[in-house]
Amino acid sequence: MLGWSKSSRTAAALLTVIVLVSSGAAVEFRDVDYAVGWICALPIELAAALAVLDEEHPKLQTSQYDNNIYHAGRIGEHNVIIASSGAGTVNAATVANQMRMSFHYLRFGLMVGIGGGIPSSSKDIRLGDVAVSWPSRQYGGVDQYDFGDAVQGGKIVRKSHLNRPPRILMNALNSLDSIHPKKRGARVLDTIKKVQEIDDRFCYPGADADRLFLAEYYHIKGQGSQVSVCETCNECPRCTACDSRKEIKRKKRKFDHPYLHFGTIASGNQIMKDGITRDEIGKVSGAICFEMEAAGLMNDFPCAVVRGIADYADSHKNKDWQPYAALTAAAYAKELLIQIPPVVTQQQKAPGINFNVPLSPSIPKNVDFKGREKILSAMQKHLSEERSFETARWLALVGPGGIGKTQIAIEYIHRTQTIYSAIFWISAVDENSIHNSLVDIMTQIVENQVTIMSQDSDPDYRKLGRMLGIQAAIDGEGNIDDRPIHAKKIRTAFLNWLGLPGNDKWLLIYDNADDLERESFKLKDFFPKPGRGTIIITSRRPEFKRSPYKQIEVDGLDEQDAISLLVSYASLESQDNDVVLRTLVELLGYMPLAISLAGSFISQTRVNVSEYISYYQMNFTAAQSVKPRFNWDYREDTISNTWEISFAAIRDEDECAAFLLLTLSYLNPKQLAHSLWRSDDSNTEPELKVKLLISLLASYSMVKITDSEFFTMHPVIHSWAREHSREEERFEVIREALTIIGRAIKRGSVTREGSSWDGKEEARVFSHVEHLRLHLQPVLSSFLQHEEKKSGGGFLDLVDIIQELGKFTDMRGKHQEALYWYDHALALQKRLLGEDNPATLHTIHNIGCVFYSMGKYEMALANYQHALSGYQAVLGKYDPATLNVTQHIAAVYESQGSYSKALDLNQLVLAGFEMAFGSNSVPTMKIVNNMAVVFDSLGQYDEAIERYQKVLVVYKTKLGDNNPNTLGVWHNIGVTLHKMGQSKEALEHLNHALGGYETFFGDDSQYTLDTVNCIASVFQRQGSYNESLRYYHRALEGYTKIFNDAHPSIYKTLSNMAATYDELEDYETAMVFYQKAVTGWKQHLGDHDPSVLDIIHAMAGTLYKQGDFSRALELYEEAYFGRNKTLGSFHSSTINSANGVELVILRLNKRFEVYYESDMEGDGSSI
Repeated sequence: MLGWSKSSRTAAALLTVIVLVSSGAAVEFRDVDYAVGWICALPIELAAALAVLDEEHPKLQTSQYDNNIYHAGRIGEHNVIIASSGAGTVNAATVANQMRMSFHYLRFGLMVGIGGGIPSSSKDIRLGDVAVSWPSRQYGGVDQYDFGDAVQGGKIVRKSHLNRPPRILMNALNSLDSIHPKKRGARVLDTIKKVQEIDDRFCYPGADADRLFLAEYYHIKGQGSQVSVCETCNECPRCTACDSRKEIKRKKRKFDHPYLHFGTIASGNQIMKDGITRDEIGKVSGAICFEMEAAGLMNDFPCAVVRGIADYADSHKNKDWQPYAALTAAAYAKELLIQIPPVVTQQQKAPGINFNVPLSPSIPKNVDFKGREKILSAMQKHLSEERSFETARWLALVGPGGIGKTQIAIEYIHRTQTIYSAIFWISAVDENSIHNSLVDIMTQIVENQVTIMSQDSDPDYRKLGRMLGIQAAIDGEGNIDDRPIHAKKIRTAFLNWLGLPGNDKWLLIYDNADDLERESFKLKDFFPKPGRGTIIITSRRPEFKRSPYKQIEVDGLDEQDAISLLVSYASLESQDNDVVLRTLVELLGYMPLAISLAGSFISQTRVNVSEYISYYQMNFTAAQSVKPRFNWDYREDTISNTWEISFAAIRDEDECAAFLLLTLSYLNPKQLAHSLWRSDDSNTEPELKVKLLISLLASYSMVKITDSEFFTMHPVIHSWAREHSREEERFEVIREALTIIGRAIKRGSVTREGSSWDGKEEARVFSHVEHLRLHLQPVLSSFLQHEEKKSGGGFLDLVDIIQELGKFTDMRGKHQEALYWYDHALALQKRLLGEDNPATLHTIHNIGCVFYSMGKYEMALANYQHALSGYQAVLGKYDPATLNVTQHIAAVYESQGSYSKALDLNQLVLAGFEMAFGSNSVPTMKIVNNMAVVFDSLGQYDEAIERYQKVLVVYKTKLGDNNPNTLGVWHNIGVTLHKMGQSKEALEHLNHALGGYETFFGDDSQYTLDTVNCIASVFQRQGSYNESLRYYHRALEGYTKIFNDAHPSIYKTLSNMAATYDELEDYETAMVFYQKAVTGWKQHLGDHDPSVLDIIHAMAGTLYKQGDFSRALELYEEAYFGRNKTLGSFHSSTINSANGVELVILRLNKRFEVYYESDMEGDGSSI
C-alpha cells in the first residue's frame, strides 16, 4: 500500500486491496466493487476462469466466518470474484452463501465448469461445445433430476422448482444468441487460442477423440496393448477396445469453433455414467447436459449455468476433454459478461473522501455472550439479500428491556465488521443522546479523514470542516463543538456523508429507539435518506413490521445458554446441580440481564443458588441490584431502571394502561387472556377497553400479544411490576386483581352448572387464582385491615370474593389451598357478621366440604352439623341451603359405612330438592347420584346403575358430556360395573372419564387419579397384574404429590397394591403395603372403620397363605368383631370374616365355636 503509513493502512483496511494499474497509480478495491460472483467446482475449472481474466487482482481479506478462498479480477468492465466449491450441490450452496455474506453487492452469479452432454436428434451436442441454462415451460433452466418421487410406471414426479436466472442474465443471453454464430465463435476461439499459447493444459484433443457410442453399448476394457488411459488423470480408460461399429457417425461441422446450446441443465449429486438413463432423463426433461452443482444454487444464488461438454455421460466417459471443455465454458462466460453494461464501482466514489472508519473501541465485544445463533443467522441472511440499488437494508431487533437486543447487535458487528467500511453506534434514547452520538461519530470521521491528507504538514481542519459541511462546528485543532446550536448542522453533515457516491458499505445501529411518539422529537428525522447502507434498530417497540423493515422479535435464551451465562457470572466451578440452575433460569424467564445480575449477586455474596432463589422470591429488587465490579456489559442497567422509562411513558400516555400492568403482575403471566374481562351478557365494552390498553402495553414490549385472544408477560417484568408501586397503590392493585378474578370464577364458562362450561377456561382462571394466592400470602392480612378501615361496610364484597375463591379452589381439588382462603373469610365474617349469619354459616359449611375431600370425616361432620343447626334456626328445615348441608352429612355417613342413615337423609333432601328445583334439575340429580353411590356400597348394583343412568341422561342434556359432573357419573358407573364383574364395560366407562379428566384437569388431579385407581382395580380383577400395578403406582405417586402421605385415597391404593402382590404370590411385599395402609387408615379413621376392617381381613388371608395361622386367626377375629359391630352380623363382609375364622380353626384342628347364632348362608370365600 504505497505511500501509506502502517497505522493508516490498519485503520483503512476493511476488506480493501490495492491494485497497481498501468499508469503506476494505486487503485483501491473493496468488496463493494465486485458485482459478479463466479463459482466453479474443480481445480481445472478455476484455472480456466483465471486464464480468461483481463486483469487479476490480489486476494482479499475476508471475515473469519467465511471459509472460501477468493480470486479477484476484471473481465471487460466487470470486477469478478471467483471461488471454487468442490463437487456436489451442498458444497456449491455453502460456497455461494458465504460469498453472498462477504460480497453484499453482487448483481448476479455464474456457475461455470464442465458437464456431460446429452446429444439427441434435435441437439447435435459434441465434446468441447458449451451448454447454457435456459428456462422452459416446465423448468427454470435447471432440473434437479434426483430429487423427486418415483410413481407407478417409473415416472419421476419432481418435488421442487428451481428459479430462473435473473433478468439481466436472460437479457444478456438473448444478446449473445443474437450474434452470428460464426462471429461469436471466432471471438471465443480467439480467447481460447490466447490461453493455449501460454498454458498447454488446455489443448484441443482433436475431432478424432470425440466418439459417441450407442446408448445401450457399454464400454469394453481392453487388455494388453489395447489398454490406454486418458492423459489428464492417467486413470480413465480410453475406448481402444470398443467396437467402432457401435459408434454413431456424425457429419463434419461447418465451423471449427465450439458451438453454443441453450436448454435445461440436469443437476444431481451423482455422476451420470449410463447412456440409457441419460437418454431417458433427457427425453423427459429436455435436458442437454448433466452436472453436479447448479441445483444447490438456483434458489439462493441468482445465476446462469455455463457448462463445457467434457463427455457424453455414459460408460465411455474419461477426463481427456475436461481442460478444453473448462476453457470453452470460461470463454463463453466471458463473452456473456461483455454483453452486460457495468455498474458504478468504488472508483467512482466522491473524490478525496475516506469512507473507511474502523469500529470504535468504545463498543467492546462481550466475552460472556452466549447463544443467539438462530437470530444472528437470520440477521446475516436478511442483511445479505438482494435489494434495489437505492434501498438500504433495515432490520429491527425488538423485545422487552434486558432481553439482550443490544448485546446481539454488538455480537453481530464484531462478527461481520470486516464487510463494512464504517460502523457507527447511535444511542437513540432521546434527542440529546442522538446528538452526542453524532458528535462522536463526526469526530471519528474527521480523525480518519486526516489519515489520507498530506503527511508533510499539519492537517487543515478548517478546510476539512468545509469539505464535510461542519465548518462552523469545528475548530483549528479538529475539536467539534457539541453545543445544541450546531446539532442540526452536524446531523445534516453526517447524513450527507452517508449519501456520498460510493459510500454504500456503512452500518448504523440505532440502540434503544423506544421513544416514537414525542412531538418535539421525531426519530425518523435522524434516519438517512435512501441509500445503500445497512441500518439495525434495537427497540422495545414492536412497530417495525412494515417494509422496508425486517423485524426480529427477541425472546429469552435457550435453557443451556442461560445456564452457561449464569455459571459464568456466578463464578460457579461446575454445573453439578443442574436442576437448581434450571429452576433459577426459568424463574428469570431466560432473560440475559436478569441472569447476569443474579450471577453477580451469587458471586459477590457467596450464597448458593437455592438460597438466591428464596431471596429473589422474597425481595426481587434487592436480588436484582448487584452488578459486577468489572466488565459489566449493560452500562448502568439494573432491572429496576430498565423498565422505569417505558413505564413512565405508558403512564403519561394512559394511566389506566399503567394500572392494568401492575394488576397483571398478580396474575399468571403465561395465561393472560382477554376473556378475563368478558361477561356472560352481550356487553363487550369492558373487554374492548382492555384490548386497547393491552395494545398500548404491547407497543412498549411490556406484554406480548400471541394471538387475538391471548397475551403473555415476561416473568421478570411481572416481578418488577409487583414491587414497583408503594403500599397505597399496591392495595388498589390487589383489590382490582381480586375483583377481576372474582367476576371470572362466576362466569358460565367456569362454573360447572351449565352447558357453556369450558374446561380449558376453568383451568386458565384457576392458574390466576393460584398466582394471586401465592403473591398475596405476605400481604393479605395487612391488605384486608387496610380495606376494612378504608371501606367500612363496602368491605364485605371483598370477603365474599375471598370466600368464593376458596370454593373454586376446593372444586379444583386443591384442598389445603382452599382452606387458606376460607380461613381469612371466616375470621372476618365471624367478627363483622356473627356466627349465625347465613354468609358465615355458608363458609363453615364449605370448610366442612374441604375436610370431607381430605378424608377428615369427623372434622367435616362437625362443620356440617354446626352449619345445619344455624341454617335450621335462621332459614328453616327445608331451605335449599339447609338441605344442601344435609346431603353432605349423608355423604359422611356413607363414607363411614352408615348406609341406612345416608339413605334416609338423601331421601329427605331429594324430596326437598324436587319441590324447590324440579325432578329433573341438576341439583336434584346430584342427590340421585349420591343415592346411587350408597346403593353401590350396599352391594345393590342394579339399583345403583338404574339411578346413575337417569342422572347421566340429564347431565348430558343440561351440562354436556365433558362436564366434570357428567364425567363423574361415567366414573361411578364404571366402578359399579367393575363390582358386577363386567370388566369390559367398566373399562369403557372409566376410560371415557379418564380422557375427560386428563384433558381438563391434567394428570395429577384427584379426579384423574381416582379413575386411574379404579382402572387398576379392573385390571387386577382380570388377572392383568403388571398392568394393574402400573396404574396403581401412577395413582399412588399422584396422591402422594397432592396429599403428602395422609389421605384415604393413598391408603386405598396401598391396600389394592398389596392385594395385587398377594395375587402374584409376593406375600412379603403384600404385607409391607398392607401394613402401611392399615396404619394410615387407623390414624385417619379409627380402628373400626369398614375400610380398616377390609384391610385387616385381607392381611389375615395373606398370612394364611404364608402358613402363619396364629396371626391369621388374630386378624380374622379382629375383622369379624369389628364388622359385626359396624355392619351387622348379616352383612356379607361379616360373614366372610366368620368363614375365615372357621377355616383357620379347622386348620389348627381346634373345635370351632359358633360366633353368630342365626342360620345364614355365606359365599364360602374367606380369603
